[in-house]
Amino acid sequence: MSSAFLLYAAAPKVAGGAAWPLVLGSTILYGIGSGAYLSVDYALALDCLPVKKSSAEAFGVWGVAGFIGSTVGPVVGGYLLAANVQPGADTFVRESNIKEYSYIGYALVMVMLGCVMNCMVVFVTAQINKGK
Repeated sequence: MSSAFLLYAAAPKVAGGAAWPLVLGSTILYGIGSGAYLSVDYALALDCLPVKKSSAEAFGVWGVAGFIGSTVGPVVGGYLLAANVQPGADTFVRESNIKEYSYIGYALVMVMLGCVMNCMVVFVTAQINKGK
């Protein structure tokens, strides 16, 4: 999945008409990685369910924890984009005129919210065996 995010970040810099096939290929790569990750994620969740608590309660906590990224991601991504704008006059962001978000802001979102967050998930998941 991290490879797909790196390819997404590189796609705008690809010359000619090769950017769109690169994005489509990256999407297929991301789908394969996400499918593999989610199946293992559910298996780990089932394996780590506490015996003393109800399964529904444990799955509820697990589900809420999963939505933390859905909340934090747009906040961090929005900040990265807003901090890297190109001056212009087409749209307004916080009362300043901008024309478009810069490539560096876009690339930072892909790398920070894609690659870095995937690496954090791998690190945290590796800690499960140490906790048992």
